[in-house]
Amino acid sequence: MLAAELYRKISPTNPPHQRMEDVLTSYVFSLFRYLNDLSVPLAFLQCAQNLDERNLALHQINEVSVFFWPRFTFGTSRFREADVLLLLTHLKKGRTAVVIEAKYDSGLTNRSDGVTDGDESMDEQSETPICYGHQLADEFCGIKCGSWQSEEIRQNIHQAERKLLLYVTGNYEMPKTELQEAVRHIEKRRCGKKEK
Repeated sequence: MLAAELYRKISPTNPPHQRMEDVLTSYVFSLFRYLNDLSVPLAFLQCAQNLDERNLALHQINEVSVFFWPRFTFGTSRFREADVLLLLTHLKKGRTAVVIEAKYDSGLTNRSDGVTDGDESMDEQSETPICYGHQLADEFCGIKCGSWQSEEIRQNIHQAERKLLLYVTGNYEMPKTELQEAVRHIEKRRCGKKEK
C-alpha cells in the first residue's frame, strides 16, 4: 500500500497539487526501504548540491530507515511536519539524519502571512501560526533542536553525527532565492548560531 494512502495524504479533501506531491514523495522515497542495493539511494542523495554548488558528500551506507511525515515542535503544542526523514547508517560507523522537503507544484508553506495549510495546528487563543515562519528554516532548526513526536525518531536524530536538510523540487535550476531566504531566517535564530 502506498505510504501516502496509509498517512491519509490522498484524501479528496486535500488540494490536488498537495495530493500529487505526497503521492510522488511516497513513490520515490518508499523505494529507499525496499532496495537491496543501497548504492542507488546513496547516488541519488550525492547528487544534491548546496548553495556553493558542491555535491553532498556521504559515505557508503548499509542501512536506511524512512519515516514519512514526521512531526516536531519547538516546545509548544504547535507543530511542523516534514515530508520525509531518512536515517542513514554508514558502513564505517556513524549516522546521518536527512530531513526532506519535497515540492512539485506548490510553494513553501511560510507563515509570515498567517496562512496555514491544514497540516499544522494553530494556537487556540489566536490565529498565530505554528513555528517561526519560514518552512525550510523551521525544518532545519527542527532537525537541529526540535522536539520530535516519535521517541524512535528523537533518539535516532540525537545519535546522528550529521543533520541535513534536503529540498527536492521540480525546478530545472536550483531555487537559490528560497534557499538564501531560509539561510537568512536560520541565522536570526538560536539554532543558526550553533553548528552549521
